[in-house]
Amino acid sequence: MTQTVVSISRGATDIDSVGSDANGTYLASITAPTTTATANVYSSYIPGVTASRGGQSVEQRADAGSGDYNIARAFDDRAVSASGSGVYITVNGEGFKSHETVALSDCATSSTTADSNGAFSIYLNLASTGAYHCTLTGVTSGRVAYASLLGDSQAVDLPTQQQHSPRPDGPDRLRGHHQPSLIA
Repeated sequence: MTQTVVSISRGATDIDSVGSDANGTYLASITAPTTTATANVYSSYIPGVTASRGGQSVEQRADAGSGDYNIARAFDDRAVSASGSGVYITVNGEGFKSHETVALSDCATSSTTADSNGAFSIYLNLASTGAYHCTLTGVTSGRVAYASLLGDSQAVDLPTQQQHSPRPDGPDRLRGHHQPSLIA
C-alpha cells in the first residue's frame, strides 16, 4: 500500500502533515482558533507536486456553536486559486437586510447592495499570492460575515473534495480526498 504525505495548511502556513492511503484519502484532526472572528482557508497539498493544492474558506467565530445567532454568512466559489492578474473569485453573502449596502473591507475596499432576500455576490481580482481575509459588514444592520481566499502557485483549478465538520467540544475534523488521476 502506497502512502503519500499530505500537508495541511491554515492560510499560507503549514500546520500539519498526514499520510494518505493508496486512493489519496486522508483524515486530519485540527483545532481551529476561536479567539477572534475571522475566516481562514484550510487547504491541503502534496509537497513537491505542482498544482496539487485545494481547500475551502472556513468562518471562525468565538461565539459559534450552541446559541449562535449569527445569520450573516459569506461563501466563495474558489477559496484556493492560482494567483496572478486576471483571476477572479466570487464571494457570495446572505443573511443581510433587504437592499442594504454591504461594505467589503480588509482584503479589498468595495461595497455592493444586497437583494430583497439580503443576498449578494461580489467579484474580487486575486492579483498575487498569499492569504486574503475579507470582512463583509451590513451598513444598516451591522451584521458581519467573513471569507478568506488564498492565492498560491500550487493551486489547481480541478475538483478537490474537502469536508469540514466543526465540533464545539473539541478539535475540528478535516477530511479530504486528492484526486491523483486529475493532477498533472
